[in-house]
Amino acid sequence: MKKQTYLMFPLMTSLLVTGCGPAAISGNVNEVVPQNNQTVAAYKAFTFDVDPETFEVWVMKDGVKERVSEPLAKQTVTNLTKTADAVSWTYPDQQVKVKLTKGKNDLHVKITSTASSPNHFINRAVKPLALAMGI
Repeated sequence: MKKQTYLMFPLMTSLLVTGCGPAAISGNVNEVVPQNNQTVAAYKAFTFDVDPETFEVWVMKDGVKERVSEPLAKQTVTNLTKTADAVSWTYPDQQVKVKLTKGKNDLHVKITSTASSPNHFINRAVKPLALAMGI
C-alpha cells in the first residue's frame, strides 16, 4: 500500500502542475482568444461652483450636485473674478492665486504661489477625493 501511495503522489502532483484541462488536452495551449472588451467613456455636460473662502468645489451633472473637495478653514479672498467657465481669486495671507477653469470633459485647477520663498498653502494632511460622477 505504501508503494502505491508513493507512486500515485508524484503522478497526481504532475497532473495538477501541468494543468490537465481541455486546452492542454487539445494542444491549444498557446492559442490566444481575442476579446472585445471596450470601455467607452460618455462625457456629459456639467457645471461647477466654488466657495473661494473655503475652496469647497461642487460639480453639477444631470441635476445632481456633488461636492468634490473638502472645505478648508475660511480665508481672506481678494481679486475674485467669475465668468461662465472660470473662477479665479487670491489668498493674500497665504500669497497664493487660484484659478478653476471648466474644460470640455474636466475641471482644471491651477494654484500658483506669489511668494518669493517656499510657500505652504495647506498646513494639514489632505486626502484626495475621487470624482465619482464620471464627467
